[in-house]
Amino acid sequence: MKKAALVLVLIFCSMSLLAQSNLMTSSSKSGEIALAPNRIGVSGSMISGYVLSYQRNFDPWAVKFTGFYYYFKDGTGTKNSNLPNPLYNYDHQGSYGSFGVEIKYYAFKSKYVNLYPLMGGSYWINDDNSPTYIYPSSQYLVQSKNRTFNLGAGVGLELIAGKYIAFNFDVGFVYSNTQQTKDEYQQNNVYKPVDTEGISFGPAVGGGINFVW
Repeated sequence: MKKAALVLVLIFCSMSLLAQSNLMTSSSKSGEIALAPNRIGVSGSMISGYVLSYQRNFDPWAVKFTGFYYYFKDGTGTKNSNLPNPLYNYDHQGSYGSFGVEIKYYAFKSKYVNLYPLMGGSYWINDDNSPTYIYPSSQYLVQSKNRTFNLGAGVGLELIAGKYIAFNFDVGFVYSNTQQTKDEYQQNNVYKPVDTEGISFGPAVGGGINFVW
């Protein structure tokens, strides 16, 4: 985890320095362009999460927040006294969501195109409590919890379309760590816990549309 974080920080810093040095001449020739302070919209990123987003600019830096949470529940709610814990029932319920943040540095700004390196992270939730019926006389409850932490860095392109609309496209690398816990409570009171961990490091993409003001 520490090695991956160090690599991503180095990627972000090197991209910032490279973009700033390569684009400084072009930026000075074209004149300084001020960024609109706010952006709100819809985005999806393997680094910082998905759905709703809000970005606050502190020119030339910016901080972007993303978030989404959905909870569902359906079923009869009938309790089964044979289960080890009486709080478990036959409702199907769960939740999905992600919460993330990005830090951007606008190394190049113009009227229609902005370029920036970025670094960010996100926390993903995927829970499911699902009753399963195999036969009329055999029933068990499966409870699974997934927690994923992502940390990444990359570069992005922002296109300004009109006065109030902006599109962004990002590419980079992401470190991902997923912790999964799965519990099975069978009707014969057999308890089967399963804990797994998945770690990966690879390419990442993202994109979004924002209202600018």
